[in-house]
Amino acid sequence: MSSLSPSLKSFIASGPKLKSKIFPLKGKQKLVFFLGLACWILCLNLWILTHYDNSLDYFVNFESDDDSVSIDYDEDEPENNWTFESESSNNKEYKPVNTSILNDVLIQALQRQLDIYDERNIEPIFSTNYETIANNHDQKILSLFANLNFNERCDLYFENLYSVDHNWSLNPNEDLPLQDRWQFRFNGWRKEHFEELKKKFIEEKKMKSEEFEETQQFSEFVQENYKKFWSHMLKTEQKLQDYLTHLRIFNKCYITNDTPESIKTQSDFIALQKELVKNDLKIDKNFEKIPKFVKSKGEQSVRSSSFHDCSDIEQRVYPWLSFHYPIYERWNGEVLMSPPILNEKSALSKNIKAAPANKSPYSPIKSKFTNNQPCFLNRFKNTANGRGLVLTIHDGHAEDTVNLIRLLRALNNRLPIQIVYFNSISAETKKKIVKAAREKFFDLPKSFESVAHLFPDDYLHPKDGGLPKQEIWFVNVNNVIHDNYRNKFRGWGNKFLATIFNSFEEFMLIDSDTALVKPPSFFFDLPGYKETGTYFYKDRTTNDFRPDSDVIFFKKIAPSVMDSLMFNIPQVTSFTLNNHVFSGLKHQMEAGLVIINRSKHMGSMLMMPQLHFAEPVRLRSHGDKELFWLAFSVNGDENYFYNDNNAAAIGIIDSTRSKPDGTEYESTEICSPHPGHVNGYDDTLDWFNSGFHFCGRYKAVDYPQDFKDRMETLSYIQSVDEMRAFYYNALQIEYAAIPPYTNRNEMELPNDFGEPIKGWVKHQEICHGYQYCAFDSIGGGDNIHKGKLIKFDDTSRLLFQYYGDIWVGNE
Repeated sequence: MSSLSPSLKSFIASGPKLKSKIFPLKGKQKLVFFLGLACWILCLNLWILTHYDNSLDYFVNFESDDDSVSIDYDEDEPENNWTFESESSNNKEYKPVNTSILNDVLIQALQRQLDIYDERNIEPIFSTNYETIANNHDQKILSLFANLNFNERCDLYFENLYSVDHNWSLNPNEDLPLQDRWQFRFNGWRKEHFEELKKKFIEEKKMKSEEFEETQQFSEFVQENYKKFWSHMLKTEQKLQDYLTHLRIFNKCYITNDTPESIKTQSDFIALQKELVKNDLKIDKNFEKIPKFVKSKGEQSVRSSSFHDCSDIEQRVYPWLSFHYPIYERWNGEVLMSPPILNEKSALSKNIKAAPANKSPYSPIKSKFTNNQPCFLNRFKNTANGRGLVLTIHDGHAEDTVNLIRLLRALNNRLPIQIVYFNSISAETKKKIVKAAREKFFDLPKSFESVAHLFPDDYLHPKDGGLPKQEIWFVNVNNVIHDNYRNKFRGWGNKFLATIFNSFEEFMLIDSDTALVKPPSFFFDLPGYKETGTYFYKDRTTNDFRPDSDVIFFKKIAPSVMDSLMFNIPQVTSFTLNNHVFSGLKHQMEAGLVIINRSKHMGSMLMMPQLHFAEPVRLRSHGDKELFWLAFSVNGDENYFYNDNNAAAIGIIDSTRSKPDGTEYESTEICSPHPGHVNGYDDTLDWFNSGFHFCGRYKAVDYPQDFKDRMETLSYIQSVDEMRAFYYNALQIEYAAIPPYTNRNEMELPNDFGEPIKGWVKHQEICHGYQYCAFDSIGGGDNIHKGKLIKFDDTSRLLFQYYGDIWVGNE
């Protein structure tokens, strides 16, 4: 039986447990039956090994819009009669995991009874540590589910990590390169690398370039290199799956599992499993008495009693952390070395107290690996308090930040604001921000007269200096990061530090050029946020696509069935798998405004930087945008809420637009550099990107060129100076157009009626390439898809004008 596949070995091994109930045969009948069955299985197994390469299941059953992306050789290619092996025979740790454990009768029965199904439709993959545990306990894995509580399972998981490698850690600098993202199929890969392979072949054979021919030997050379590429890719993905699994289990076990709700959820899950194993899932009379769980020699060798606190295991999972709090500096120069206690009244307080570092509203997590002591990140989670706004900036964002703070004052914001920075921001930048937040603000633009009645009586408070002063804190996270890993947080990485190390329990993370048109308190009252503790907004549904391999990759790094069975980490469902990215679109989320409740989602927040570290993930995302929802889903946390509407173009309608024959368009067009975000509950505008200037990149524009190339809709601008003034002034907002979106296959509707074919068109010649035009419908005749055209009411328009004047400084 040594040649049999692991799954068939498992099936045959389970025979003795099942035979007493399934096969009531005796004597020679049993012998004849089992000999025949064994012969049949052996023949079937030999056929499978001959005709099917299991490692090519990476793309099984996935369909693209053009054709199947199942990776194999096309009919005109050499026969694929080889199998993939590990790139290095001695690197056993990261060979693709043996998934035969999923064929265990108990595992399958638990899946059915607990309704745990893998909807990803891919070849299963899970942490190699589960394979270690299964090998250590062989057929006695039954005793694990029947005896161990949640905390004991947590310790068992990490005991096995220690037993295999005493020096294990999750190294952010681990080399996990992304190779050939766009070409995974053999023919595409061969075409993409043909010249490179040809050169390499010529060098190896020491021939002249003119002597090269596409011989059978060269074909075999190409196949061998493809095998190496494929093996390397599988090894990288397995390593990443291991890292992410270790991370999500550690976070769930030792960081977030301390609230009464979480403890009860895990306790109920384990109790149900034990009940099912002991009563409903008894497979054979031999298991009437459930065996006790006995640790393997390797597990026993790890003396968990020698761990004095959480520091050893936490440092292995988060080596990039120094385990020091950030430095919190108030606008008046007051400095705290731990999170402050902040609320809506903080702006009126002379002194701010630090939150008690050693007090927790919850019971400590029980674990021998931590000596029942809370981990640093658990303490930080429980120290966070209140609601507030969070930004991360550098000196180049100073002007936008000042404009935003002025806008927040006009919006009557009373929530504290924290500006989180990693690389230094200058004293001059801080001074400008504090001045904008604290100086008297009585002189309002003339547009205020039309909306004054909409604000409360204390809107311009004489004692408070006019518009409400803002409570500003500067949060320096420089000492939070271990010296060896500071280069990991350049650019977009700062946003993940701001997400984790602001001191608020509930926070709104915004960019410096995010233009709100509703008070921040409004967003925390949205039903979707109250229900889930998050609120996300969608991006434009432009015709920008990602390769099919991205979709498969994102599926593969999601939680496995073993994560669900062992630790109650949910599988991804259609909620995740139906978002735009999984249909092949490049963008799903706009991260200019994100709202999160830390106490509900700390584990998902901690997943973000780990995804950012990994090149195969980072290069598949534009900055931080997709890493928010992806971190949630990879963490097994689908309790996040998306605003219903996709991003819109906001502005005015071009009244001169008409077809060449003089007839009117069925569609309406709105052009703007600003993606707007329209509330999914009532179709009112919530916020938009790129500030209130018509062109948020007005400083970088080549004005003579823009004036020369200006669109027909801007033909009324008669000079370069007028173009400059137009770009600087506030965007005029009267309408929003949200193009239709049903699915990827119907994003373009060619027609003979002169109507737009697709919903979004980018104009590189306007506003430094930021101008987009959107159409509220596409197609013509009987084949029209309708989106939304929203006309904002008069009150909203007057408010937009007032807020715009505040932002740009109009009197």
